[in-house]
Amino acid sequence: MTPATVPEDALVTYGLLREVASPVIAITGQASTDQYADASVTAAKGAIGAWHRCTASGTNTITLTPTTGTVAALADGMVVAFAPAATNTGAVTLQFNSGATTAKDLTTFGAALQAGDLKGSSYVEARYNATADDWELMTPARTYVPGYAADSSMTANTLTAAPAVSWTSYEAGRSIEVKVANTNTGAVTLAVSGLSAKDCRKNGTTALGAGDLVAGQVYRFTYDGTYFQLLTPPFTANLARVRDTSRGLVIAKTGDALVDVDAEEVMLATAGGVPLLVQSVNLTLDIGSGNALLGRENGASEGANSWYYIWLLSNGSTTSAVLGTSRTAPNLGAAAYSGYTYYGLVGAIYNNNSSHLSHVMHKQGDVWRLRSVGVALSTSTGVKETLNNPFSATPNRHAGTVRCTSTDAEYATGDEVDTLFLVPTGGGDLAVGMVAGSSTLSTIQFTANLSILQKTALSSIGITEANWTVYMTAEWWGV
Repeated sequence: MTPATVPEDALVTYGLLREVASPVIAITGQASTDQYADASVTAAKGAIGAWHRCTASGTNTITLTPTTGTVAALADGMVVAFAPAATNTGAVTLQFNSGATTAKDLTTFGAALQAGDLKGSSYVEARYNATADDWELMTPARTYVPGYAADSSMTANTLTAAPAVSWTSYEAGRSIEVKVANTNTGAVTLAVSGLSAKDCRKNGTTALGAGDLVAGQVYRFTYDGTYFQLLTPPFTANLARVRDTSRGLVIAKTGDALVDVDAEEVMLATAGGVPLLVQSVNLTLDIGSGNALLGRENGASEGANSWYYIWLLSNGSTTSAVLGTSRTAPNLGAAAYSGYTYYGLVGAIYNNNSSHLSHVMHKQGDVWRLRSVGVALSTSTGVKETLNNPFSATPNRHAGTVRCTSTDAEYATGDEVDTLFLVPTGGGDLAVGMVAGSSTLSTIQFTANLSILQKTALSSIGITEANWTVYMTAEWWGV
């Protein structure tokens, strides 16, 4: 570009300014009209990355016809866009312009296409590579986009997946997402589209551990040429491994031999510490049933004045429970417990001297909480309630309480106060109290005629003893 020359004394006008700003362009050579005509597809256009929309026919041998123009030869870098007439079933070749050029392989990352890489009626783009003398798929191949399938296996540790786009072979780098049907209890294999099962690994070469896969969750696996690598963080990596913790736990006696256990969630674990979260627990155990799920554990005969520990169990898919005599671990030697490797301790229940279930303890993490069944007060003195201490250790915290069971002395039914509110009628110090020893826990009524401190006045008023029930509450931790 050469600027115009302006004399020193020239009058500056708009015309002169436009002349100064106008470039001078020199063009050498001669271009033929077909190189720029809109109605043709030529090597010149391909050389600058020309893009051509085409119609397509055929499944694996696809013929492309440009919607406008013609072509004399393929050119390096030229791009075509087309919607396949059907989903391919194997390797694909493209023949551009209805036979005017020879057919060339369509590849992705240098490899032949797999069945399902092209979806019928879905647009894709391909670029001609003169060096390789093939067409390169620019749109991601469908088989390299992670497929999805629900696990159809009925067996834990064996995953079976049949994605919509079938796999004809295993290729390194190919991924699939699987919705797992069963929580795994050990090492896992995965078979896709009827091909042979391959071992699954995490962190390179580590076999999956029990609880890594949870029923109902979706996980991504990528084949590395030998194993399916688990790319989704294992479930066990996302959990605080605290056995026995629970949410919404309620344990209640529902009969002389029956106890109900309900919970929103409870954390179980194997002997090796692999955790499993069980949900929506709703179970009834029968102490009269021996060597069975939802009964007494293997080898345990029913004993009076004994604590039975409530162990939740799971085989990875089914949640059950057993009543055991140890708070260290359940005895699961009977055939009925086969496969139940996850367990967690949620509480205990007392079998009294009449072999009837009575007192209930709840366990939350490392803390045990006891509330006794309770006994009505009377006009006679003495021990009202006693039971064996389950831990041979004085509770870290304990208290005696009394609850009004029928409106009495300004108190409504359901009101509950500390036993210190009760005083001997006519004067004195202690009326009712709780004794927490290392071997037994007891409530004792020391005075026959009782009064209670009023709600609204700093004085006491006599009560009808039969309208009140005394309870023991206690907590232990670190036992």
